[in-house]
Amino acid sequence: MMNKAQTRGCAISSNLEIQPGCFRCAYKPYCGVCPVVNYESQGSLWGNMPANDRCKIFMGIFDLLFDSIKTPKNEKILREWADAEKKD
Repeated sequence: MMNKAQTRGCAISSNLEIQPGCFRCAYKPYCGVCPVVNYESQGSLWGNMPANDRCKIFMGIFDLLFDSIKTPKNEKILREWADAEKKD
């Protein structure tokens, strides 16, 4: 299966460690990249993350989440949500 160039290309381009713009991103542990979305929206499996709408949306969401947990009340709510997910 990994003998096909297309398969190898998708596997390699979905690795955040070698994705330009992602390997140094603070949100890398919480994120992922989709080479199919990159190809559809930007014509390349690698994409251009700083100009990528999906990346901008995810970074905005992460900014909001991390800003919101700065208050004890919001942190408690987010932890309860996370704990509820673990129980399901």
